[in-house]
Amino acid sequence: MLHLFEACGIELEYMIVRKDDLVAAPIADELLKAASDNDEEWPDEITVASTGWSNELVLHVLEMKTAEPTADLAAAEADIVRSIDKASAILSERDPPCMLLGTSAHPFFNPEKEMRLWPHGAGEIYATYDRVFGCTGHGWSNLQSMHLNLPFANDEEFGRLHAAIRLLLPVLSALCASSPFLESRRTPFLDTRLEYYRTNQSRIPSITGDVIPEPVFTMQEYHDLILEKMYNDIAPYDPDGILRGEWLNSRGAIARFDRMAIEIRTMDIQECPGMDIATAAFVFLMAKAICEERFAALPSVKRIRTQALTDLLNDVMRTGRHAVITNEEILAGFGLTEAVSVRALLQRMLDTLLPEFPSLCGGGALNEGGFAERIQFLLDHGSPAERMIQYMQSDTYELDPSRLRVLYGYLARCLTENRPLPPHHP
Repeated sequence: MLHLFEACGIELEYMIVRKDDLVAAPIADELLKAASDNDEEWPDEITVASTGWSNELVLHVLEMKTAEPTADLAAAEADIVRSIDKASAILSERDPPCMLLGTSAHPFFNPEKEMRLWPHGAGEIYATYDRVFGCTGHGWSNLQSMHLNLPFANDEEFGRLHAAIRLLLPVLSALCASSPFLESRRTPFLDTRLEYYRTNQSRIPSITGDVIPEPVFTMQEYHDLILEKMYNDIAPYDPDGILRGEWLNSRGAIARFDRMAIEIRTMDIQECPGMDIATAAFVFLMAKAICEERFAALPSVKRIRTQALTDLLNDVMRTGRHAVITNEEILAGFGLTEAVSVRALLQRMLDTLLPEFPSLCGGGALNEGGFAERIQFLLDHGSPAERMIQYMQSDTYELDPSRLRVLYGYLARCLTENRPLPPHHP
């Protein structure tokens, strides 16, 4: 059993699109089958280059994840890059040729017309989701993300970790938001994915809550106040209990007692794995510092009201790193007494934690382009969403379709070349 910060697990979701026109390609099952070494007709999950590949709810999305929890995120990045290379090679041989695409929302995908559910294996679960909620919407079929799993070994560790993650959740979008466009238009959000995520199960509000989890800090309390209420509320819609599982919980961070970890779910996937893994490393180190009470005593962190955190999250979804933190409870949680921008807060955290990044790279020294340098890039130039808006050069919410396709074609190359979208015209 892993204790706090001995390792972590990372999950990354990628779209599959046609190379020529970037239209979503619902062929994840065929990709998994082509890459599989077993005799299953339609495998749900395989392992390639020490990376797990698996299906998601819809057929145009592929998930890649660390096969086992790891403390060497540099090695994890290398494995994921090899997996992307493998998937790209298989997809490019198709007719028509296809490819993977990063960022968290396809800019002109029409879920009403193009969404196709995964029909194999766990298809019964997905069909039940569709029956209860109706999955033909962006909130179900067009929201790719990175999940970061952080382990805990006992009740005391769970309480510390849950408190730290609650405090961090509102600011993470400032780093990784990558969904400013939807249906060929700019939205009012840098992180449109989160806006859809928090409303896609509004029929049963207890499933998502306020995205920011409630202030519960023991496993029993979590079961009683969150999980059991959710199970009771969905029971009339799901009498066979098909959806009765911890994974039904859709808060921005969910307790996975089956694997003794908390899974952070609020982070948009970015344009390349290097930026995602660097962000995961930064979140890992920030959570560790909060758990170790380097900025504030845990009791004060645990007392922060959910509404205060939710208000900040709403600001960051729209304005990213430029959002200003004024709430005294949140400021105190980070050891601050005066209002500060999210960018300044994260810069302070980065400066403080800089010596600790090598611990997540197999103990070796970081070279050019290492994790800390990539986080500095995000703080200096903004999240992918900020840079994507800059590239489109539009003062209105209307976008030039041809320029939008050029941008996402360039983003696809960023993925295969494992490099960030530059802050100016490419």
